[in-house]
Amino acid sequence: RCHKVIAEPEARQTAAALAFGAFCVEEVHAERDSEVMPIMVSLHADHIIKKVDEFKDCLQRAVRLAEKDFLCLLGITPSRPETGFGYIEKGESITGSHGFHVKSFREKPDKETAEEFINRKDFFWNSGLFVWRTKKILDEIKLYLPATFNNFLDVKERLGTLSECSPEDIADNYSKLQSIAIDNGILEVSKDVAMVEADIDWQDVGTWSALDQSFHPDKDGNLIFTDAITIDCQNIIVDGDGPLIATLGLKDMVIVGMKDAVLVAPKKRSQEVKLFVERLKENQREDLI
Repeated sequence: RCHKVIAEPEARQTAAALAFGAFCVEEVHAERDSEVMPIMVSLHADHIIKKVDEFKDCLQRAVRLAEKDFLCLLGITPSRPETGFGYIEKGESITGSHGFHVKSFREKPDKETAEEFINRKDFFWNSGLFVWRTKKILDEIKLYLPATFNNFLDVKERLGTLSECSPEDIADNYSKLQSIAIDNGILEVSKDVAMVEADIDWQDVGTWSALDQSFHPDKDGNLIFTDAITIDCQNIIVDGDGPLIATLGLKDMVIVGMKDAVLVAPKKRSQEVKLFVERLKENQREDLI
């Protein structure tokens, strides 16, 4: 087996990262001189999946779709009208498989729309878990994001390799890449996107409010991950690595105390913390990001 760790010089969203990874897989594949076309599975570190066997079955189905040259996503069977996730609309079934065409992508809906999606039964959470042939995704990137594709070709021609270079080697070129998600740049415009229904007890723990779905709170509904004293508080999350955090009379809040910064926000708005990132960049306070 071949194990490689590929590091980005900086964050340029998922289209750049997945293009980088696909180029590197193709390089390793070429070295092996194999006729079998490699298939790439893109997973995330900030997800919890409890039904592991069902997850493996879904990946097998997605691989079979990828072998038919589809860009395949895992669509999560929704358990609640979630407004913090994007949704996939399921289209017609694909002959000879357990997959479906993707009819449309929907951005994070309001509560009323999310409830409508749940009732219709043909909308699924977009997990961001992808399976495809590396050649297929690179062909799509070349078609829809040609500047990104050509940028990596330039680096490859200059250095002779991508999979063996350091982040410093490609830093200048990488900073020039368009910062765009693979969903917006490729999946929403490609004609070959499929999905597999995935009832796998999945949770995205990339937001503070999502922790409620992943951990067991105390008798008052509080999740405490640091040195804290809570009095008369309900359904709050407290985390940090700084001093003792004391809370009084709070409800449905997130409190995060770090050594050099503190966050206090309502749970229902915790996904908006990215606004602080933008403000910090505007104020040239990247040291706090």
